Amino acid sequence: MTSIRRSMAAAVVATAVSFAAAAQDAPVHLKFAHWVPASHPIHPTIQAWLASIEKQSNGTITSTIYPAQQLGKAFDHYNMARDGIADIAYANPG
Repeated sequence: MTSIRRSMAAAVVATAVSFAAAAQDAPVHLKFAHWVPASHPIHPTIQAWLASIEKQSNGTITSTIYPAQQLGKAFDHYNMARDGIADIAYANPG
């Protein structure tokens, strides 16, 4: 009876590990929205940050940047992230 329990426990662990590995390898594409023009100094910083995320994830996390209010007005960026229009949004709470 003990060997059956060990076998079942091993099967459960193997299944959990395989699901975790599959979840880590699933590609993710992020939408980053900001309201400043692409010529603004913050834009290259955002590009570098997202490039570092892509590099660290071995390409499984990619992104697209939507500058200059392409997805919505500056005032709406917080709500766009909340509502799923953008995954990440640059907002000015002041």
